[in-house]
Amino acid sequence: MMGRFHVAATGDCVARMDGEEMSALARAASIGLPVAVLLAVSVGRLSQSRSRSAWFQLLGALCLTGVVFAHVAEAEGWFPAMGFGEAHSLGHYVDLLSAWLGAGLLMAAFVQWRRGL
Repeated sequence: MMGRFHVAATGDCVARMDGEEMSALARAASIGLPVAVLLAVSVGRLSQSRSRSAWFQLLGALCLTGVVFAHVAEAEGWFPAMGFGEAHSLGHYVDLLSAWLGAGLLMAAFVQWRRGL
């Protein structure tokens, strides 16, 4: 199903499906800020304590940074051979793997932190 194009008041052309879907760059910006904060907190935590949970948290934050990069690459059209934004492409699987690894590592960091390791 093809999306409609809507020209916003700023002059930007935004692809919309059902009139409510955000552009890829808006999605990247909306997830970019929390991931940047998480990355900064993770670096600060690792500098205070070199525990296993701090390393897992930092690695999880770095994986989520990969998700943000994938969304920015999709919005800006970087690396067209990767196929960011297309189903069953290498870019799709890079994005998916980064998201799963990031979530898994953050959960592992939380469990390790609760156990005091």
